[in-house]
Amino acid sequence: MRFGIEFGSYPADVEPQEACEQVLLRARAAYQNNYEGLFVAQHYLTGPDAAILQSIPLLSYLAGQVPGMYLGTSIFLLPLHPPVMVAEYISTLDQLSGGKVLFGVGQGYRESEFSAFGIAKRERRGRLVDAEDATGGSPVLKLQQRLRIPAGPSIGGPDVAA
Repeated sequence: MRFGIEFGSYPADVEPQEACEQVLLRARAAYQNNYEGLFVAQHYLTGPDAAILQSIPLLSYLAGQVPGMYLGTSIFLLPLHPPVMVAEYISTLDQLSGGKVLFGVGQGYRESEFSAFGIAKRERRGRLVDAEDATGGSPVLKLQQRLRIPAGPSIGGPDVAA
């Protein structure tokens, strides 16, 4: 059996810097007590009573603070984000963590989040499937396969398909 902890929302009256310090203290305590994973949820516009630190920047920070731990998104709202950008971010995080990323995704349910991103909530399933196609497995490998440019000469530069 393996154990990890999850960082969720914090009271809105707590300053973000203080919340980061508390997360780091908890992460170090988990590390020192042989926990194996740190997980971060994702939501937007959580106020007025709560706030949440965004998962990818927070996990990137923690990768350097508690090396060797698994770092995961307990849920990442994939339909709200451009798939190529997410694949690049997750791939970078995976490199920073030494291959220890666990990428958990969800389709979301809060109308306020979809509205804020200018996305119709009814599109969430299709966007999730499309994004999973771009980010599933090895994000870099999937992107290379999906964005493959047919072999041929490139104008004004090297052959990009070579």
